[in-house]
Amino acid sequence: MLAKGKGTNIKTVRPFGLADKLSYMMGDFGCNMSFVLVQSYFMLFYVTVMGISPVHFGIIILITKIWDGINDPLIGALTDYLQPKGGKDKFRPWILWTSAPITIATILMFAYLPGIPYWAKITQCVVTYLIWDICYTCVNVPYGSLQSVITDDAVERAELSRFRTLGAFIVQLAVLAALPKFIFVDKNPVGGRFFLAAIILSVMGFIAFQILYKFSIERIKVIAPEQEVKYNYFRTFAAFFKNRPMMALTISSISTLLLVGSTAVLNQYVFITYYQNPGLLSIGSVISMVPVLVAMIFVKMAVKKFGKKAISSWPILGAALCYLYLLVVPVPNPYVWFGLQGLAALLSGFYTMLTWAMVADCIDYQEWQTGRREEGSIYATYSLFRKFAQGFGASLVAFLLAFTGYNAGLQADQLPGVAENIKFLAALLPLVGNVIIFLAMQLIYNLDNKGLAELKKNLGR
Repeated sequence: MLAKGKGTNIKTVRPFGLADKLSYMMGDFGCNMSFVLVQSYFMLFYVTVMGISPVHFGIIILITKIWDGINDPLIGALTDYLQPKGGKDKFRPWILWTSAPITIATILMFAYLPGIPYWAKITQCVVTYLIWDICYTCVNVPYGSLQSVITDDAVERAELSRFRTLGAFIVQLAVLAALPKFIFVDKNPVGGRFFLAAIILSVMGFIAFQILYKFSIERIKVIAPEQEVKYNYFRTFAAFFKNRPMMALTISSISTLLLVGSTAVLNQYVFITYYQNPGLLSIGSVISMVPVLVAMIFVKMAVKKFGKKAISSWPILGAALCYLYLLVVPVPNPYVWFGLQGLAALLSGFYTMLTWAMVADCIDYQEWQTGRREEGSIYATYSLFRKFAQGFGASLVAFLLAFTGYNAGLQADQLPGVAENIKFLAALLPLVGNVIIFLAMQLIYNLDNKGLAELKKNLGR
């Protein structure tokens, strides 16, 4: 058994620098080249283009989401179980080996085969999604775990988290802005263009993964114990719930995805019913992205001055106040609505960008508690709860929307009071979500600057 805090050393290699940050950014760039396409256009392709019944598609999604939840801890456990010997890299090989399979799987998902029988379309939808999902996990879990072994410095981890967010931001901005213009012709989606888009984006993602593999360095190496210890995921899973900062981060992430993230969907209904001007939504999308860029500029300086815990919690209180105003005050001007949401996004942007850096710190914390270095399993378990929150979040919004009295058949002309109910709901959910995040980060998360220094000392670094 490894002695507590003595399971790692840091190999003397190239100092941490811009190459690490840019290469790590390319990891999320590559992941999102596939993920954004699937997240945004999978249903449109198979229901609208391929002609699968929405009911059948809903059943397919329910089944695949179960698999989606299972394979994260499975892959995470494998990365720890197949621990390399002799100080070899633990996560980079996974990225190298699976970058080609995810490229192929993404392309096959959007293969346009309109002439095949209905049962074959169902088969194509189910099988290609399941293959894509496990390929994506085989890249994403090692990539997410990689941050914890590139560096153990708090500011450097914050920089990796910042650049990771930037990689995702670039893809989301470019793909979501350009793809609709490419896929739609005369307001209708064109099947063959999905396939071409999948090829282009997947190849770009593949190139990004090669850059990540080439220029990233695993500096923190695990020293294999003299006596082999049998790997047990359930032991790691139990320790996960004793990991206080990880519990705080898991609670706050669930709240982010389940409640705060509802604004993306509910804003559509607010502008259809309350403002009756859905054309303004495109402006709102841009406004919501600008604060992220502003926060990105100042996050490094803020981490150095105040620490990750402070800037990931206190500004969240300000975001909650923005939504409290939207909740209790009539907001007849849609630009005031956008402006306060943008301010809330700015204030919560520090937390969003530093989430992945804090995950790496929580992995160190569990190593100190258990004496075992199990980055893959811990990250995958955290990812499992995030995916559950994403799935339940979509259901929660749909369920609560029905309670507002919304009638889809009436479109913008809802019964009196319905628009106000939707506006109330769109402010209430993120308000509650931000309060939960603030409380979790302030009362449960215990890795402030002093805690991180003590943790680093206990780990012998």
